Amino acid sequence: MNRGLTGGRESVRMAQEDSAEWEPCSPGELRRLARRLGRRRQRRNFLRSAAVVAAVAATGGVALWLWADNPLEPSYGGITCSKVKARADAYRKGELSADVCDRIRQHLARCGPCCAFYRNLGLAAQAGKAGGQEPFWVSEGS
Repeated sequence: MNRGLTGGRESVRMAQEDSAEWEPCSPGELRRLARRLGRRRQRRNFLRSAAVVAAVAATGGVALWLWADNPLEPSYGGITCSKVKARADAYRKGELSADVCDRIRQHLARCGPCCAFYRNLGLAAQAGKAGGQEPFWVSEGS
């Protein structure tokens, strides 16, 4: 028990010695320090918020880039090359709506690589245009 009291006396003595080295703050010093601390807190909160907004924006941008049509990919007839190629089998089987088939025909009339892709799959174009319309794409077997 004595030991606890002695430890307390030593702490008080050390605090008194330390306070002897302290100097009083100049007028307005505490207010200046408080303002500086407040600005630091505001800056830290702003940077945290900005980081969150930037992360959300980056995530949204990447998601749009991955899920949206590639703007660098050619789009003829309102349909992109990747969609034309993905629907080739359904086109051959006649499983697509008339509107989609028409858009594919328009695309193939203007896109050489897709036209070659369809030819390699066994689809070919009739030569020339019939009645001023886009070429009609049919299976080679027909």
